[in-house]
Amino acid sequence: MGIARLIYGRSAMKGLYLIDENWYEDKNLQAHLNTKIKKINAIDKVVELGVGEPLAYDKLILAMGSEARRPSFEGNQLEGIFVLRKAEDALKLRSYIQSNGCNKAVISGGGLLGLEAAYAIKEMGLQVTVLERGEWLMRRQLDRRAGEFLRILLAKMGIDIMTHAEVERCSGEENLETVQLKDG
Repeated sequence: MGIARLIYGRSAMKGLYLIDENWYEDKNLQAHLNTKIKKINAIDKVVELGVGEPLAYDKLILAMGSEARRPSFEGNQLEGIFVLRKAEDALKLRSYIQSNGCNKAVISGGGLLGLEAAYAIKEMGLQVTVLERGEWLMRRQLDRRAGEFLRILLAKMGIDIMTHAEVERCSGEENLETVQLKDG
């Protein structure tokens, strides 16, 4: 959550931490960040960490994360097309915008992550258009009326929204230059 702030913010990774390291110790919690688990023995309540160390537990919370999948439209491998799921993705996007003097961005998807990315990119001064294939924004979380309120709010912020819009293909010599929608 909040990785889109890496696109426009000045605090880099430091600004993403929700709590400081002492919080875990104060609450008698052990956090093993960026640690793989080889095996879980739920009966004995022991996990084997990727480094081979066994670790007994009372309660086990697995925060697995997720991987973004590249969209399947033609031209999806062009420079200038990004997914946004990890901090690394946000930093690459920020670098690309700065290095290439970008002034326009198209976001495919009007869900939570797409809108978070749209806001972040708008904060960098780009003209942003969000493509939503459905009838309203965040349709998994909001009803039609709330989705319309959200569209109005984003429009006031200068973010353009196109509903019933889905990418057919992208084209360009090396970098993304054109986005063609399925409706032509």
